Amino acid sequence: MRDLFTNDILKEGEKLHSFQKNPMILEKNQDDLANFEIVEAYCDHCIKEFYKDFVTNILSEFTKDDLEYFRKFALDILSELLIK
Repeated sequence: MRDLFTNDILKEGEKLHSFQKNPMILEKNQDDLANFEIVEAYCDHCIKEFYKDFVTNILSEFTKDDLEYFRKFALDILSELLIK
């Protein structure tokens, strides 16, 4: 998952936006929006939700693991994702 997010999904200098707060949708009137813009905004929203679940539910649990290896591994992934 780390490689997928860091190499393919997360773009340098761009933020993930929720659907309601996506600037692509907010900047245009409802009549001016093309279907592909709505679909792209929704995909961005889904990626953001999946990313949030990955960080909060999976990686945060690994940071509480008894084995130091898994704690360090999870923290390394978290730091790399935060940098990206």
